[in-house]
Amino acid sequence: MAGAALTAGGAMIASAGVGLAAFAAAAAGRRLMRRLEEPARERAADTLRRTREASRAGRDAWRTAGDEPCS
Repeated sequence: MAGAALTAGGAMIASAGVGLAAFAAAAAGRRLMRRLEEPARERAADTLRRTREASRAGRDAWRTAGDEPCS
């Protein structure tokens, strides 16, 4: 009987610890998002734009390099 009571008490303490850890992680995430200079959506759009430009530049370089005769 005492073992069950100790187990239940330990489970309650552990669940409270998990709840506090989740709350702390969520609060840290909110602080991090507030500190960012630009929203994640804008940063993702900028990264996609730069990736497309780099891909286009590489494709154009590949195409123009094929026009030159090999030595």
